[in-house]
Amino acid sequence: MVPEKSNIVPSEFIIVGGTGNLSKNKILPALFWRFLDNQIDAQSNIILCDKYIKSKKDFFLELQSNCNEAIKSEDNNLENWNKFIKIIKLVELDVVSGNGHLDLVKILKEKFDKNIPIIFYLAIASSLFGTSCTFIRDSCLPVPQSILVIEKPIGENTDTAIYIHTDISIVFT
Repeated sequence: MVPEKSNIVPSEFIIVGGTGNLSKNKILPALFWRFLDNQIDAQSNIILCDKYIKSKKDFFLELQSNCNEAIKSEDNNLENWNKFIKIIKLVELDVVSGNGHLDLVKILKEKFDKNIPIIFYLAIASSLFGTSCTFIRDSCLPVPQSILVIEKPIGENTDTAIYIHTDISIVFT
């Protein structure tokens, strides 16, 4: 549970590779647990960006099966699940070509606030981290309250790790 004095700030979660396995199996179930604990509120957005998006209905059914443990943990969690999926938006986005970036920018501009954190989570191959950061920069998305989250090993060896780190550091310092 959240301490009584905690002030939860709505956030924008942008998951690049948002309909992939890492997102479906790990990231989104973890965010749902945070939602259940009132650490993410209904004013937040979770924006799943992917190059190809299959049926929204099929995606949510598959995601729901990955969140069943949380849904079954309390009686009213199916109702909470329905509230949670309302804050999820899907955007077809190709970070290499930039196709779809206007759809992402439009969602972010709907309720842009300089006090709302924008959390970019790269759930893609590390070889695309630099390209993704360049895309974020070129779309004018990195603002002072932006945060970058990466979870995977970076590169295949020390040289590629340094190269990728340098690409990321150009945008996110």
